[in-house]
Amino acid sequence: ELSSFGFCPIPCYQSVNTWKDKVATAVREYNAGLTKHICLVSTHDTASASSQVFLKLVKRIFPPCLLIGDEIHGLGAAHYRNALTEHATWRIGLSATPDRWHDEEGTSILRNYFGETVINYDLDRAIKEDFLTPYLYYPEKINLIEEEAEEYNRLSNLIAQLAGTKDSGNQEMLDGLRRKR
Repeated sequence: ELSSFGFCPIPCYQSVNTWKDKVATAVREYNAGLTKHICLVSTHDTASASSQVFLKLVKRIFPPCLLIGDEIHGLGAAHYRNALTEHATWRIGLSATPDRWHDEEGTSILRNYFGETVINYDLDRAIKEDFLTPYLYYPEKINLIEEEAEEYNRLSNLIAQLAGTKDSGNQEMLDGLRRKR
């Protein structure tokens, strides 16, 4: 898709050895004025990896710099937040669900970084404009079997205990337990 707009994106994911040298060269050429733009495409994992290779290279790019984050609700997770580099002059965040469910801190970080929602394109409009297939939603109540009910209660108790603490390191564990429940 990016190629159709005149970009030559460098894919930055999987092994760092497959892209690190290409990115370093592209950054040097851009900074020297030999190219008009540089386009890097990364996963959340690569952009926030503990090795910091990607972020170190991005920080070498002379400003201005645009960051477009897709599915940004994921970037609000504690282990992905360092991908939200302050080096980005301009920021665009894309997500059908920009607010993180049961994670006020992560949502606040995303809102502070990307700003408030500018465009809201809801499901009804997307269906009416033929971008989504119409569907009918029929909730159906089911009963848990005894083992499932016990596990649900066990997870609920753990969630209640962790939610009552002020330790911000518990947020990832809380998110995982809520998903599991």
